[in-house]
Amino acid sequence: WMFDDREAMEVEQKEAEEKAKAAVRQKVQNKLNQKVKELELAEKAAIPPKDLFQNGSNEGVYGEFDAEGIPTKLANSEELSAKKRKDLVKEMAKQHKDFEKLTKQAGDTGIDAFLSKMRGEVAELEKQLQ
Repeated sequence: WMFDDREAMEVEQKEAEEKAKAAVRQKVQNKLNQKVKELELAEKAAIPPKDLFQNGSNEGVYGEFDAEGIPTKLANSEELSAKKRKDLVKEMAKQHKDFEKLTKQAGDTGIDAFLSKMRGEVAELEKQLQ
């Protein structure tokens, strides 16, 4: 290295610094992507199972519900097919499991505080990328 000219060494050093910055940026981007996915899953899991088919994208689709909140009829009073009802029961079971898991994760702070914390983490990572 003693015989290399100064400019070549400076160029190599700058390239190494840029690679290191790019690696750090990529690492933060990957972490952000992971947190965004976790947040989306948590927000979906935060819906109480009883409200799953009555709010959000399912609002207005179904007309009548049984005691557990599973639809029995469409909004136009048409009966649900056995297969569709079976699928909805399966979806409800999954939502119940996810909701319980999220409740356990949130602990004493509650689901809303837990989601707020996650949103704050996502915002902080986005800030780091700017």
